[in-house]
Amino acid sequence: MNVGYLSRLFPFLTLLMLLGCPNFEDRDYIHRHTSESVIDASEAADAVDLEDPLVQDTLSREDKIKNTIERLDSINMALDWKLIKDKLYRNNAGQLGFQIDYATEVGNTKNYITQFCDSESTLNEIIDMESFEHLGSTFYKDKNNIYHYFDMAYGGRFSKYTTADYDTFHVIGDNYAKDKNNIYGERAGILKNVDYKTFTSEIGAGPYAKDKFGYYFWDELIMTHEEFYKKYKRKSVSVKDFSKLIQN
Repeated sequence: MNVGYLSRLFPFLTLLMLLGCPNFEDRDYIHRHTSESVIDASEAADAVDLEDPLVQDTLSREDKIKNTIERLDSINMALDWKLIKDKLYRNNAGQLGFQIDYATEVGNTKNYITQFCDSESTLNEIIDMESFEHLGSTFYKDKNNIYHYFDMAYGGRFSKYTTADYDTFHVIGDNYAKDKNNIYGERAGILKNVDYKTFTSEIGAGPYAKDKFGYYFWDELIMTHEEFYKKYKRKSVSVKDFSKLIQN
């Protein structure tokens, strides 16, 4: 199987998964949403045989997704992705890819992001492989940038985290980060309504955190300290203990 062909087809099939299997015959749709310049609309249509059951309107959405997953898995197997470090892979065409868990309503698989969502740059063009590392949560860094992966159904987005201060950025707990300016949630980005000085979380507490106002679940204040005292007759507990209490 031609590796060059596979590496060109790979972004197109990834696109189909991200967009929830749109109409394959809508070439204008493909033009509007394909950021990979090597994928021409006519070439994409030729790459996916329009007589194939995958594009027949008689098939259910579930069957179309199953078929697309099978093709994506076949391409990824042929591209022979090899782990470099911390979810960063390289295939036999020389592309860098960030491995993600690809969840759909009909099953899960693995996929690889090869291009930043916030620019036309590929991972090859930006990431320094030698210094690339996982900071914790969904945050990564190399000697030049902070990076963030935002998880979604049918894939996710990998981007340079330009809002962060590189020198002071660090992860706190399981799902948050902090620099000299802001508190960050892995989902919500900058948390504007928390108290910077007292905000804290810890490993094992998951998306729970606390500050002088109370206790949080992700970016939402779910219980003030006064409400906590009324319910549990205790003034304060660690974030990890709070997460256990609230889930019981």
